[in-house]
Amino acid sequence: MGWQPSIREEGRIYANYIQAFYSGKRIVALWQNDHFGRELFKGWKDGLGDIARMIRVDIAYDIADEASGHARSDLKAIGSRDSCICRVPANAAKVIRKAADLNWHPVFITNSMASSIAMALKPAGFGKRLGVITAAFLKDAN
Repeated sequence: MGWQPSIREEGRIYANYIQAFYSGKRIVALWQNDHFGRELFKGWKDGLGDIARMIRVDIAYDIADEASGHARSDLKAIGSRDSCICRVPANAAKVIRKAADLNWHPVFITNSMASSIAMALKPAGFGKRLGVITAAFLKDAN
């Protein structure tokens, strides 16, 4: 039987994971500027509680806006090698690939929609997706 958490609850789940394994790390959030992204980010910030202060920057992007490429280029300068990034759907493969091309290897935490092997992870490139943490609550046919 499938189970799908609310968008905000999914954000809290990622926050719990970060608290458990990366509580002392700096955080960069790249999120989709729409209802889905805002709710996910709110749940994530709420769930982080006291360590929400570790969010050094959050970047909202519009799916149709190719300026998100500029945000991808700035990620390494903004963050650090110990950053965690919570990523939402649209261009997950591009962001993962760009970070690897910049020789920047943060911990990526992708949401359920961006955890598709065929749509996000495979296009990112085999060696470039190492260290990506996904959250999928449904079995991926791939």
